[in-house]
Amino acid sequence: MSRCSALALLLVALTGIPACATKVSNTVIGDGPLPLVAGEDALTAQRRDCPATIAVIDESVKSPPLTGIGNQVVRSVALELLEGLGPEITESQGESDLQVVVKRAYVHNLASSKSAVVVLSVTNRETAESTVYRGRSVGVNWWGTQREYLEGLKLAMQEALGPVTYQLQRICAS
Repeated sequence: MSRCSALALLLVALTGIPACATKVSNTVIGDGPLPLVAGEDALTAQRRDCPATIAVIDESVKSPPLTGIGNQVVRSVALELLEGLGPEITESQGESDLQVVVKRAYVHNLASSKSAVVVLSVTNRETAESTVYRGRSVGVNWWGTQREYLEGLKLAMQEALGPVTYQLQRICAS
């Protein structure tokens, strides 16, 4: 094999590697339940009121392959990501300062790829403003196992909750 053909083969192999990586993206519709100005410093952010409680409600309709993982898995993934940010997690949705509602959560699988999508509505009780967050994770569907679907769901939930967790970290830091 000539040196040029070896380099060409290496180039082709390296360009295929990014296609195997998991891609994640999120979308925010609205100003956010805990608005921070882009240039705001940490002291100004700390002067804002940290919500005392957060409630997570799962209103999503489950479809395969999520039905095989379990009915409470979507809520538990959200709770896992919100744990330890400052506010107490509560079961009572009417009394919570910040309400996170899972509107949609699904995994679309094909023979070679999977796409997990999570759509959340986050409402601040004090301002009654609601903001929609969407997270998506696309990756290779190696074996089509529930573990792979759960991993994609966690990445999509992490992306959807990313702006909210960032704001909570800034506001509730002590």
